[in-house]
Amino acid sequence: MARYSFRYYLFIVFLTVVSCTYHAVAQGFTFRAKLMDNSFEAGDLRSMQAELAEQIRGSGIDASIVESFPNYYGLQFQFVFSNSKTPYRGLAWGGYFDLASTGGRIQYKDYSGEVTADEILSAYSLGFLLEERVLITSELECSFNVGVPFIWCYLDYALTTRIGSSSHKENPGFNAFSAGLKPGISVEYTLNRFVIGLSLDYLVCIPVAFKLNNNSDATLTTTNGKNVTMGLNGIKAGLGIGVNF
Repeated sequence: MARYSFRYYLFIVFLTVVSCTYHAVAQGFTFRAKLMDNSFEAGDLRSMQAELAEQIRGSGIDASIVESFPNYYGLQFQFVFSNSKTPYRGLAWGGYFDLASTGGRIQYKDYSGEVTADEILSAYSLGFLLEERVLITSELECSFNVGVPFIWCYLDYALTTRIGSSSHKENPGFNAFSAGLKPGISVEYTLNRFVIGLSLDYLVCIPVAFKLNNNSDATLTTTNGKNVTMGLNGIKAGLGIGVNF
């Protein structure tokens, strides 16, 4: 519950900064809401998942990996400001709030019981954005942008075993904080004040190891002692709608 309160707190801070910036320096701004398709490098997480699957098989249970951190949808909200009376062209700056998630699953199930190991990765980002808008036609424009996100990442792990009517569940949680760089390009079509667009970004973030919740001295590692990092790097494609003010 605390995580969701923290997420809403971040969003409130973001809206407060947006309001103050607009009233202090900007003459216009653009609001965008985007549906994202996020890919994840997740190399350490996939390695740890493969090791866990081998350990389960080593105990005589023929478990298999049924999902391994695939592309998954997310949401992003942007406010972009300009000190020009024509905010749809030229250099602009602003910020964004981003929600992304993915996960993995190992599973075995038969008439006598089941074993399921779920790993759910969630990331909440608050970032700065700088973009250069280039007019193609009177309604179509291309934007080159770079974002600097600060990322709060959470990994929820759940191992559930059931034999007959008896079950057992282990549910440790981990977290990490990082920052990164996200260059990208977008194309938008403007109709009066409304815009619809496509975007393509690539996120590169500092690899930070997961820490056990409530115990920052305990780090998540693989069996050979390698730290398990966030693995958020990847292509982020978006479909967005917006309003120019």
